[in-house]
Amino acid sequence: MLRRLVHTLANANSWLVFLPFLLLYAVLSQVTSPHHELVMDEGRYWGFAQNLLNGHFHYKEGYQFLWSGPGYPLLLVPFVAMKMQISTSIFILKLLNAVLLYASVVYFFKLLKLYLAPSRALLTGLLFACYYPMYEVGLPYLMTEAWSMFLTVMATYFICKAFRFKDYRWGTLLLPGFLLGMLALTKVIFGYVILFMIVLCLLVWLLRGRTKRMWSMSKIFLFAMAFCTPYLAYTYALTGEFFYWGNAGGLQLYWMSSPYEHELGDWHVPSLEEDSILLRNHGAYFASIEHLSPQAKDAELKRKAIEQIKAHPKKFLYNWVANVSRTFCSYPLSFLEPSNGYLKYAIPNMFLVVFMAIMLLPTLIHYRRYPLEILVLLVFALVYLGAITVMASYPRFLFMVVPIFILWIAWSLHKFVRLNLEPNQHVSTNTH
Repeated sequence: MLRRLVHTLANANSWLVFLPFLLLYAVLSQVTSPHHELVMDEGRYWGFAQNLLNGHFHYKEGYQFLWSGPGYPLLLVPFVAMKMQISTSIFILKLLNAVLLYASVVYFFKLLKLYLAPSRALLTGLLFACYYPMYEVGLPYLMTEAWSMFLTVMATYFICKAFRFKDYRWGTLLLPGFLLGMLALTKVIFGYVILFMIVLCLLVWLLRGRTKRMWSMSKIFLFAMAFCTPYLAYTYALTGEFFYWGNAGGLQLYWMSSPYEHELGDWHVPSLEEDSILLRNHGAYFASIEHLSPQAKDAELKRKAIEQIKAHPKKFLYNWVANVSRTFCSYPLSFLEPSNGYLKYAIPNMFLVVFMAIMLLPTLIHYRRYPLEILVLLVFALVYLGAITVMASYPRFLFMVVPIFILWIAWSLHKFVRLNLEPNQHVSTNTH
């Protein structure tokens, strides 16, 4: 009976099968943070969208100069332009988060069906839909997580579909390139990941026979970077620096390099108001750079961070280990007493980490048996994961690459693991 139900659902309309999750996401988007004014980072994204309507993007004053890429503010522009009450816009945009997450789940299921039997794809898709850590920030806030998840899943789906059906036409490859480019404009760290992937794919293409598949993969990442070119031209005109994505990285790296005993590499506001220890340890330095422009301040913070890393490499390694733990568990945090709150992240992510560790060796040994697109996407996700672990990171930075890791794990289990649940027919019944 259960097997028949799974078979029926696995072959039914995907949008209808996962419709209960849309209802769940819509409810959670409204009740888990029932605010009616802009909170947390929402004001910054809203302000960037207003700037776009005024003919520029960057903040003309203050340290938030280019703290975000234009990807998410572009999504907000229509709502800002309609000049609705802010509470109404927040209500609608929370519902949009629910729709984006729901669409991500549906297309992830479609992605899985390219490689797995429908019943296995359904069960894996349900696991992803129930990955509740992404609910906390992805649903009830005007933040980038739901949008980034949608872009990642859609890009992954169209890349895999193109390579699965050997459709390497330019028009087919443009769409995932556009989606990856928009992802980089939403979370600018992906801009550096895409650059790395361009170099890697072109090197493999040159050294491994110049195959059509690898050239097609290279084109996707080249398209993604080309889509970002107007933004990079804009930042060049502002700063005079080539390949300038933003000015938030210096502060993140600075906190990661902190040599002080009770500071664990997590991010703190520049005002240092969280704890008196921060003011004592960093007040003089922050006061000395207060007069600098946002661009110069970012450069100085990076210089200081590298100086501290060289002077205290063991402490930086200690902070890095803590940062990896924060990425998966949101723990430890400076100046906060331990609590059980980290378990809400640790429990689901523990399974992710364990299966990633288990599947790593088979992947390295049998990499030739893997579809090229899954290997390339895995490298893409791992490079991103490595990049965020050297910056001040949190679980919400992990969410958007979780689908790639689940796809890799699911394909590996399908290919290399066989479960025999039938009773042993060869047990001896000899009763001498």
